[in-house]
Amino acid sequence: MQHGTILFESEAPSNYQLSVEATFFGTLLGAAGYIAVVPDYIGYGASQNEPHPYEHRATLGRTCLDMLRAVREYAQQTPLLLDNRLFLAGYSEGGYATMCLHKLIEEAHPDEFSVTASAPGAGAYYKTAFSNYILSSQDNLIFINNYLWVLETYNRVYGFGLPWTYFLNLPYASQVAQNGVWINTQYNPQLLFTAQAREDLQNGTNPAFAAALADNDVYDWKPLAPLRMFHGTDDDFVPPFNAEDALLAMQARGATQVSLVLFEGKNHETALEDYVFGVLDFLQDF
Repeated sequence: MQHGTILFESEAPSNYQLSVEATFFGTLLGAAGYIAVVPDYIGYGASQNEPHPYEHRATLGRTCLDMLRAVREYAQQTPLLLDNRLFLAGYSEGGYATMCLHKLIEEAHPDEFSVTASAPGAGAYYKTAFSNYILSSQDNLIFINNYLWVLETYNRVYGFGLPWTYFLNLPYASQVAQNGVWINTQYNPQLLFTAQAREDLQNGTNPAFAAALADNDVYDWKPLAPLRMFHGTDDDFVPPFNAEDALLAMQARGATQVSLVLFEGKNHETALEDYVFGVLDFLQDF
């Protein structure tokens, strides 16, 4: 189970008593008879001195895969009885990480693990379209700081080294450069982002950054194991087109065991409880 966005070390799964997702979802899975594996991502737990590579496909997938390897090794030493069934789940950033992990296992490591079923929820699987959605919006977006975190991560991980004045108008560029992305800032993208950044990121006139966004898309591939996505129809944090477009793209590639459950009238927060019980119900099929 991959956890959603967290801002503080205290929320990391390894800090079990303080991690809401680990105590709630992880304990629920354990009580239902599953061995619950809840990885810290890079930037938390043992690696807390490293910056978290937020919403970065390759890093999230590799980190979660390494956790599965560690648990299998631990089980062999204990010994802890494992069967061959592997279920993947996670919500929000955890939904994205789940999709990254599923894709990584099936495409690069089928000799190590076989996914039995996967249930990502409310993930931003379609990074390029999500970026265009944000930069073309005329409205105040409550999640704009999360998008700044994505830009900061890709700018660093891919080695672009672009200053915040490239992305943001003043005084916001100076404020973010000095205090980080989690500041009270302008929430209207038309006022926050520079015309140059909006032009480059929407129209691909910065091909390197466009390629970085595309490198983190995980919506358009062919899963082999059953995959059921979950999303709220009124999610104003991660719009449901991320899952709807993923469903269409996967089906177009010939995936026959992919589906989408939409929670009518539910937003990013209110859909979470429905997601948890939807996952438990889905996994009972296996």
